Amino acid sequence: MSQTNEWIYAGLGVIYSKEKKYQGAAGEFLKALEINPSYDVAYRQLRTLLAMQRKMGEPINQSETVFKMNPATEASCFELGLTYVQERKYDESVSEFQKVLEINPSHGGAFHQLGRIYKT
Repeated sequence: MSQTNEWIYAGLGVIYSKEKKYQGAAGEFLKALEINPSYDVAYRQLRTLLAMQRKMGEPINQSETVFKMNPATEASCFELGLTYVQERKYDESVSEFQKVLEINPSHGGAFHQLGRIYKT
């Protein structure tokens, strides 16, 4: 398997996740992010995986570490912001969405999330 096809690793992560092989899934998403630190699909899938694990009572203390691996990317800041919203850590989520807007001033998702936070 080519080491440069991040989408292959992300796809394997999805397969492992559907088979409830969560550690294997996380490992594949991380491989995809090693190849392409800006690969938003892998961030999104990893965040979903961590949320599923949280619902099942498994510890997910690694979520901040995972998304801070590449702090300057739009995808990592956005996904970390969403993770903070789920955790009701609104100050931290606002900070992440503001970072997204510094990188991409027209990011509609960041504006939407900020609006939802300020409304609460």
